[in-house]
Amino acid sequence: MADMGSISVTGLGTRAGYRATIVLYIDIPANTHIEAHEPPEPTLIPTVVEVEGLHDVEIDYPPPRRKDIGIPGAELLVYDDRIRVEVRGRLAGEEHTIRGRIRYQPCVGGACLPARTGQWSAVLQRMERAS
Repeated sequence: MADMGSISVTGLGTRAGYRATIVLYIDIPANTHIEAHEPPEPTLIPTVVEVEGLHDVEIDYPPPRRKDIGIPGAELLVYDDRIRVEVRGRLAGEEHTIRGRIRYQPCVGGACLPARTGQWSAVLQRMERAS
């Protein structure tokens, strides 16, 4: 029940050495949240996207939602519903399938479960230069 709902990926790229952009849309099941990329407590496991096949990687995570946990002065930073993560980098070779992982800690109700890792891949579409 606390597995990631779905991950859809789109990507654009060209040849080795060129910049590529990959957008991950992550659907999180109803009544579930995952910890943000930078959670407020060190005991919480952050959501982290890892990438293979790109150099000089930049990852833009969405802003988290603040979640009140019923303790004065304490709140969580979470993702829920659907999030968009953008990955940019230089293509490492002529390979046009980029692979990666997403590590996350799902929480259902008031219980945070052990961290999980999901796999993703993107087949990049070749972009032609305009003449």
